[in-house]
Amino acid sequence: MKEFLIGNANCYEFQATDQLVDSVLANIENSNVEYKKISLNQNNSPTMGYIKNEYGYTSFYHQELYSFLDECLKEVAEKNFNNFSLKIVDLWTTKSKFGQSSQSHFHTMSIFSGLLYLSDCDRSETEFTMNTRLYDNWKFFIHENFIKNKEQTYRVKPKKGKIIIWPSDIKHKITPHSTKDDRYTIAFNTFLEGISLKSSARINISLTDGCQPEDAIPFRKKT
Repeated sequence: MKEFLIGNANCYEFQATDQLVDSVLANIENSNVEYKKISLNQNNSPTMGYIKNEYGYTSFYHQELYSFLDECLKEVAEKNFNNFSLKIVDLWTTKSKFGQSSQSHFHTMSIFSGLLYLSDCDRSETEFTMNTRLYDNWKFFIHENFIKNKEQTYRVKPKKGKIIIWPSDIKHKITPHSTKDDRYTIAFNTFLEGISLKSSARINISLTDGCQPEDAIPFRKKT
C-alpha cells in the first residue's frame, strides 16, 4: 500500500496483478453487463455497467477481484478506524469512448470510494479537487498538516492495475478519453461495518455477511 494526499486528505494506492486485470476484462466482455450514462445531463459522458438479473440491476461481480479489494480495504480501515471495517456496497464498470469525459462529482452514501484502472492511458486522467473546508467534521481522514480553506487539485494518470482509494466526498472528474480503444475501469463505494466500543456510545453498523455472485448489493435486493 502506498499513501498519498489529495489536498489534505489521506488517500491510498494499490497494485493489482496483470493476471487479475486480464481476468476481470475477460469477465466484463463475457458477462451480461448493461451500460447506462453516468450523467443524464451530459451527452458525451462515459457509461456505467451493471449486471442485470431477476432482481434488476446489481453490482458487477468477480470473485478474485472482490477478495483482492477486501484485502486493500482492510489496510485502509486499519489506518482510519477502530473496530470498524470497510465493506463494498456498490461496484460497477465504466466504459469510456474517444472524447468522452465526466463532470465533477462526488459519491454520496459512501465512506471511501475506489477506482481500478484496467488499461494504461497517456492523456485521459482522473482529476480530483478538494476544498478543505469540507473536512471540518471528518478529521479522522485528515493529514496532520491540515490547512483550512485551501482548494487543491490532484491528477491521477491511469496505469493498468493501479487502484486508488479516497474519501468519497472529494470531487473528481474524468478528463476526455484520447484514444480510439474503449477504456474500462472498475469503480466502487464502501460503507462502515462494526461496533463502536466507546463507553459513551455503542453503535452497531452491519450491512452484509459478504457479497456473493447472486447477491452483490444485499441492501438493494428485492425479496
